Amino acid sequence: MNTGPTREDLLKRVAELEEEIRRLESASSEHAEKHRQVLQRIEEGYYELDLKGNIVSFNPAVGALLGYAPHELAGMNYRNYTTTDTARRMK
Repeated sequence: MNTGPTREDLLKRVAELEEEIRRLESASSEHAEKHRQVLQRIEEGYYELDLKGNIVSFNPAVGALLGYAPHELAGMNYRNYTTTDTARRMK
């Protein structure tokens, strides 16, 4: 009569799953780094806003396009660099 996997079988499977998790985390980190590098190199402006409209992430091209230094852009709200009409439509 078979009662299921042994303790050793289960421990071996746990070790295999932990190794797979480490492999996937490493691949995810590599992908994120490649994505970051692409965004840093493109000439088009890329930025992300939080729900309040504050810039939380941006690439160097955004500063060049808008005429701001990186330290000026960090946390800036979109209302600071758009026209009043555009800001109203972005709500």
